[in-house]
Amino acid sequence: MAADERISDQLNAWRYPVFTVGPDEEALQRRILQNIYLENINIRDYDWDEHCSTVDSVLDKILLGLKKYARKEYEGLIIHGNIKQGSSREGLKVNDALEFDCLVKFEIEGMQITECPVYDYSGVIYPWLNRCKIFTKTGLNDTHCYINTKNLQEKVFSALVDKTREQIYERLPLEDRTVYTYRRSVKPPSFPIRISLDREISYVRDLYIRVERESAKRPGQKEYLELPTLDIDIVPALLLRTDYVPNPYTVNIVNGDKEMTCAVYGVMKWTHRLHEFYQTIDHDYIWRESTCGYEKHINDVGRRNPSQRYLMTACRIVKSYVTWIKLNHRDTDQLHCVAVSYFLKNICFHCIALLTVPSKTNSLSGVKEALGYFLQFLELCIKNRNLPHFFYGNPWVHVMFPKCTFGSNKPKKNLYSRTSKHTFMNAERAFRIMLQDLKGLYTEFDSLDSDRVGPFKELLGLTHEYRVPQKAIHDAYSTFVLFALCVIVGILVALVTRDIKKSLS
Repeated sequence: MAADERISDQLNAWRYPVFTVGPDEEALQRRILQNIYLENINIRDYDWDEHCSTVDSVLDKILLGLKKYARKEYEGLIIHGNIKQGSSREGLKVNDALEFDCLVKFEIEGMQITECPVYDYSGVIYPWLNRCKIFTKTGLNDTHCYINTKNLQEKVFSALVDKTREQIYERLPLEDRTVYTYRRSVKPPSFPIRISLDREISYVRDLYIRVERESAKRPGQKEYLELPTLDIDIVPALLLRTDYVPNPYTVNIVNGDKEMTCAVYGVMKWTHRLHEFYQTIDHDYIWRESTCGYEKHINDVGRRNPSQRYLMTACRIVKSYVTWIKLNHRDTDQLHCVAVSYFLKNICFHCIALLTVPSKTNSLSGVKEALGYFLQFLELCIKNRNLPHFFYGNPWVHVMFPKCTFGSNKPKKNLYSRTSKHTFMNAERAFRIMLQDLKGLYTEFDSLDSDRVGPFKELLGLTHEYRVPQKAIHDAYSTFVLFALCVIVGILVALVTRDIKKSLS
């Protein structure tokens, strides 16, 4: 496989945002780029390269600090490196290119992961594990040890990040220390890091110049932030298992390696919200299986398929619109609550699976049609208060990934489960306004093929009356004609037989 064809686990790089229109949609492309709500949808390649170079420089220094202090103060804790993820990795980024997400892969030496959702410790004791109360036994008869994810994140990884911050600060010249701000917060499973500064510093070359220039482009930037900022979400991740997915480059080659790896990571998701805290007795021990490996694979493969690129472009159009109305304090900002980036990405996956994978109807004419279907899927979710998580309880996942450990193997999950009735009411009104604001950029719903939407309606628990396929009508008509001919022939035979009998008598 050529270097430029690496995908999924084989590729750890930020990817250019996808923007593709159909062969006869040049005029549509101009209307999209001239739409006031979509003015910042695209990022120039040159700027994108600079953003990526900047964040990689910052990440390298953060990782060096994490590794250094892990070795020094937490024996057995191994930091392996970063794994890029999120919209900047998947080609779905819009508007603000100064936000990046990555996993930080780690392991605790000697720890073995069992098949059940607990973690079995091999018996090697490191002092910090006891000091920070990382492992806990639930009772005398339980030989398993459970990781306290709250303590692991707050007492260990927070300390590592803070030590790294101090190291960066100490290496700054004295005159730079008063203008450099490095804020760290804890939001399970991530550590949102915001770097702000008001002039150039020598520690990260050209960081201020790049950040200042792009921050000035942000809608509402001066109102919200006084200093240029760079935002990075760091998520510590533990490798749980390695799944296998079809290799799109060799799946049809007789002697080719038909599968490639897809890593599944566990991220710390202890409950920090009060209403969640009382819903489970295991609130400090919860992990979440990250589907980011599968998400990267879908988007990487989608780049090779024009119809799927149209859907990814449609997703970015809606994301850009929602970002604009939120930053500009428009009354319709309730739409953002039901159309956050991760929700829209799940809708994009549903569209890809149901509109471009089935063998009979697997193509779209362009972005206009793709955006029409995307908006109709979103409308169905809002009206029915239900957005099914693509990887949980979805049988269509196995059409794309036959050996997937998610899909039907997991219980269904409604991403809208925490959204209030009041929010939905406002979101429905906001959605209708969005349809007017984007009118002309999408195919009207009544001009779409309703049968292609049917499977998604069924996934929502709704019913759909499919049109009888033309082939079925033809077959039914042929059967009727054949039956009628048989009846007529039978009648004629009976009449002829009767006449013969009469003549003989």
